Amino acid sequence: IFKMKVDGVCVAWWARSRYSKEWHKENLEKYKKHEAELVLRYRNSENNFQDLLGGYDELIEGVTETVIIVEGIFDKVNIDNLLGLQKIPDIKCCFTFGNNIGRGQINMMLKKRIKNVILLYDFGTINESKDSALKMKDLFENVYVTAIRKPGIDPGNIDLQYLEEVLNDAVDPISFFYIKLEVKI
Repeated sequence: IFKMKVDGVCVAWWARSRYSKEWHKENLEKYKKHEAELVLRYRNSENNFQDLLGGYDELIEGVTETVIIVEGIFDKVNIDNLLGLQKIPDIKCCFTFGNNIGRGQINMMLKKRIKNVILLYDFGTINESKDSALKMKDLFENVYVTAIRKPGIDPGNIDLQYLEEVLNDAVDPISFFYIKLEVKI
C-alpha cells in the first residue's frame, strides 16, 4: 500500500498485490469457474488521480527547477536511483498515474514555480506524449519530450546508459509532434 501525500497530508492511496500477473490470470479463471474468490491486482482510493502528482512533496518552491515526469511510482524510483535525484534539490522526478497529464497535475508544478519539464513516458506512448507535451508547452519555460524506442523498456527498468541516450535525444513539443507524425495512407 502506497500513501499519496500533498503538503504532508495523506490525500490518497493505492495498493498493489504481491502476487504475479500470471497468478492473477489463473485466479480470474478459477473465479469464473466458481473455484476461488477473486483477488484484485490493485485497488486505489477513490480520488481523481489526474489532480495528484506523485512526488509533489519533494518539489521545493523556488529551488526545484526541473521535473522529469514518468507514469508511475516504480518508474520514479528507478529514475531517482539511476540519477541520484534524492540528493539533487533542483531536479526531481514525479509521476502522473498513467501516460497523460491532467490540469491539476500541471497546476501543482506551476504552484512550485517549476521552469523545466522533461516528459519520459513508456515505450509506445507517442500520441499520449504529444498530447501531454502540447498541453504544457506554453506554461513552462522549457518542455522536452523523450521517446523510449526499445519494446519492453520503460523508466522502471531502463538502465543508466540507455536513459542517458533517451534524455540526450529529447526535443521540444513541436519538434516531437512533427518528428512523430504518423503517416496515414
